[in-house]
Amino acid sequence: MKRILTLLFALAIISSCTVTSNTSLPRADESELPCDVNVFHNVFNDVFFNGVDELHGLMVLQNGKVIYEEYSTGFGPDFKHVLWSASKTFTATAIGFARQDGLLDVNDKVVSFFGDDVLPEERSEWLDNLTIHHLLCMSACLKETLDGRMRNGEDFDWVKDALSKGFNFEPGSRFFYNSVDSHILSAIVTKVTGKTAEEYMKEKLFDKIGLTDYIWEKCPTGESIGGFGLFMTLESLAKMGQFMLNKGTWNGERLLEEEWFDMAMSPQIMQYEISGDPEANAERYEDDDWNQGYCYQMWKCTRGGVRLDGAKGQLCIIIPEKNAVVATLSSTGNTGVLINSIWKHIYDNI
Repeated sequence: MKRILTLLFALAIISSCTVTSNTSLPRADESELPCDVNVFHNVFNDVFFNGVDELHGLMVLQNGKVIYEEYSTGFGPDFKHVLWSASKTFTATAIGFARQDGLLDVNDKVVSFFGDDVLPEERSEWLDNLTIHHLLCMSACLKETLDGRMRNGEDFDWVKDALSKGFNFEPGSRFFYNSVDSHILSAIVTKVTGKTAEEYMKEKLFDKIGLTDYIWEKCPTGESIGGFGLFMTLESLAKMGQFMLNKGTWNGERLLEEEWFDMAMSPQIMQYEISGDPEANAERYEDDDWNQGYCYQMWKCTRGGVRLDGAKGQLCIIIPEKNAVVATLSSTGNTGVLINSIWKHIYDNI
């Protein structure tokens, strides 16, 4: 009963209108709203009443303006929330900037960025053929996941350890989701720029779009954690989504070439190809938001567009068809409920 009373109290005090804060993202006035945006609050209802799940924040942008913003009690515009794997897209974008600066290409071999102090003494052909592209689209197929050891903060060289353990499958042969891939990308950014991914992104993007409310954790060897290291406000996450929706421009200034987004936001590999089921096909998975294709460290969606996707419902959905961005911060054990609610209450109404 205590939980129910707390939950109802939280829902009762949530604002169901747009909130103005000190930010560079403009707010839409009432005449610019596409519908009665109060219907968006139903996403909170769907999540909160699904067992023990919580939705901490929801922001919707359309035509470059915030049309809806809402937080549950205990959270707010200044709260820096864990993003988990939504961090991966920021790491990939750092690779995009390094590519634009002529420091690397997605077809470059991973071994070309590391020396004998990191690479194993005996290298397999698969390791020699591993490329940045494989890392970006989660097809490196490295055997070591390191997830538990990375999150426990053990003091070892994550890249060296991962590259020494070999492969489950040939790189490029199938989708194999692994946070190690993302961290190796971060280490490559540091190798070619002399900066951590955080420092490089601050210079190239964050400062230019006013993205200041974040924390980016580091691994024991000093690189920004590539797969899950970011903590960020809802506003900052939404800004990243708007930048991607703009395909690299901000306030009319081109920051990252459009060609990068043509690659990064297009499916590079199909997730269901890992099943080994000869009957697996796109039609079978047409309603599954985790089987529409994996892009460069982000997921294609059933309704079009792509999303940054972190554990427990840290989402930023970029929807070009609607010229919209939907960002959420939450704690849910069933992200599918959250995504389906967004399609029903937001996508279908804008």
